[in-house]
Amino acid sequence: MKKHDFTEFSRILGVSESLLEFKWLKLAKPYIKNIPWEPAEDNLLEELMKTSSNKKWTELALKLFESGVSRILRTAKQVR
Repeated sequence: MKKHDFTEFSRILGVSESLLEFKWLKLAKPYIKNIPWEPAEDNLLEELMKTSSNKKWTELALKLFESGVSRILRTAKQVR
C-alpha cells in the first residue's frame, strides 16, 4: 500500500492514518515478535519519548521501527 492509500482509507474508516498503517504492517509483516529488547532499541525509545511531545504509543512504535535500529516491528503494548 502507498502512503496516500492510508490517508484515504483512514478518512473513510474514521481512524488515524498511523493506526491504520500500524495494523496493516502488523498483518502484512509476520516479523512482529515478542522477543527481548536490544540495548540500542531501549536507548532510542528513551530518546523518542524525551523528544516527542506526542506520547501515542503506536506512533512511537512506528518511529522506532522506521529508525532502522531494529528489524522488529514492536506493538504499542510492547512500547508502553
